[in-house]
Amino acid sequence: MRHKPGHHKTPRRSSPSADTETMPSMTISFDPTRHAQHLKALADADAAIESHLTELETQSDALRAQWSGQAQQAYERTHAQWSWHMLDRRANLKAASDAANKAAELLVDANRRVTQSWRSLS
Repeated sequence: MRHKPGHHKTPRRSSPSADTETMPSMTISFDPTRHAQHLKALADADAAIESHLTELETQSDALRAQWSGQAQQAYERTHAQWSWHMLDRRANLKAASDAANKAAELLVDANRRVTQSWRSLS
């Protein structure tokens, strides 16, 4: 029998005999070392942001004393907006870190439960 182009015949799978049938298994892959590295990278990013913000504040404080009138008002307005965005980004980093920690806890717990379920079926 010839097959049309683009059509592939799927081989039939024979059903395993009763004596060779095995229980399926399920595992959840989670690498705690790699996960810890990702969490450390998030913490390092947050620390770097904090360090840069502190440095910028120190430098701008020296300049701010020299400004007056519209220049000072423009700086204060821009600084307030920029600071809010930086705080928001830091909050997002913290939320990502917290979510990653929670996900790790859930994965470890799910793996434990799956392992227990399969053992109880054996």
